[in-house]
Amino acid sequence: MDFSTKFPPQDESRRINKINAALNAFYKIDPATKRKFIMRIKLITILLFAACLHISAASFSQNVTISERNANLETVLNKIEQQSGFDVFMQTELLARSNKVTIDVKNITMEKALEKIFKGQPLTYAIVGHTIVLKEKQASAGKGNKGASLVAAQDNIIRGRLLDAQSKDPLIGATVVVKGTTKSTSTALDGSFKIAVDGTDNITLVLSYIGYITKEIAVTDLNIGIITLDPTSASVKEVVVTANPSLKINRQTPVAASSVNQVYIEEKGAGAEFP
Repeated sequence: MDFSTKFPPQDESRRINKINAALNAFYKIDPATKRKFIMRIKLITILLFAACLHISAASFSQNVTISERNANLETVLNKIEQQSGFDVFMQTELLARSNKVTIDVKNITMEKALEKIFKGQPLTYAIVGHTIVLKEKQASAGKGNKGASLVAAQDNIIRGRLLDAQSKDPLIGATVVVKGTTKSTSTALDGSFKIAVDGTDNITLVLSYIGYITKEIAVTDLNIGIITLDPTSASVKEVVVTANPSLKINRQTPVAASSVNQVYIEEKGAGAEFP
């Protein structure tokens, strides 16, 4: 089938002439009018870009629905991550100090849900881009005696690091207790720990770990540095096996038994590497 009659070829010279005419008309425009035209094009471009950013931000600000009772903070944050599209960055040592979460919300914004989740928690959060970052809550000084006590409690913090005495590897999850009190903490992934005390006089720390010898340290400085624990040595007692020479007793042994003497063993096992 011949399409030449249906779609006649266009004259390229005519198209070029139209383009040249449009360019010449643009060049003949007054410079002030030309600047206004270019500014309007830039303004339209900026508005379109801002609209795209708004749409992108709206897609990451979806409402969330969560219903949990006495759940771990990590479990609740995972649901926030799945429903909102945000990433959650959290450290294991921070989660270990978090409290259980009870929350029942339906179709609310992520910000309001986070406020309910972190209410009463020793942790707080910050939104950086599309990431929710967990961080330790800083004690703020209040008014009167309350503020003074908070500052004093923040100053009296003992810090240290617990390592294996032989391999120098960090002891993760070791227990650190202030002797004579119920205050305790656990070591982090790098073996470090910190624990708040009421005062610095007559403070003794008891450090213990499964498989290691418990050690007590008298605190003379808030930064006690590196502490090492020695592993406990386990010894196995000697076991002596004695054979009964009278193995077979006529008409009393319920199974068939045979006695093998020394001569038979020497004959059959002579020259064998593994008799």
